[in-house]
Amino acid sequence: MKEVQTYDSLYLETADGLVPQASRTKMIVAFDHISKDGSILTVSAGNMLVEESQVFIFIVDKGVPEEFHKLKIDTSGMFPKLMLKDGETLESQLSEEEQAIVALEQQLLIAKAKYNNNQINIKESGLLE
Repeated sequence: MKEVQTYDSLYLETADGLVPQASRTKMIVAFDHISKDGSILTVSAGNMLVEESQVFIFIVDKGVPEEFHKLKIDTSGMFPKLMLKDGETLESQLSEEEQAIVALEQQLLIAKAKYNNNQINIKESGLLE
């Protein structure tokens, strides 16, 4: 099984402050929505969700939550890991070109923030699409 890329934050920390990463989202998996073999039965996704039960929260690339049926949660270590089931691949993983575009958009946001000397507003960035 291959581990799925997860992140520590929805933001990129820079010397000039936090830069929102529009390509990331929260994937929330309730404990009671995980089968005995670690397969995920259902997920919630978004950045403004509030759950009322015990959950795992993974920060992942957008598109990953829609492919939850290809994923498992490995709880054998100290921290849970999001894993691909054997033989599965994610269609939502960013290509190298898409990763380069995201990196350039991040650099542009940082440059705009320095120029404007303001906090970056993701709604104004146009990257929320």
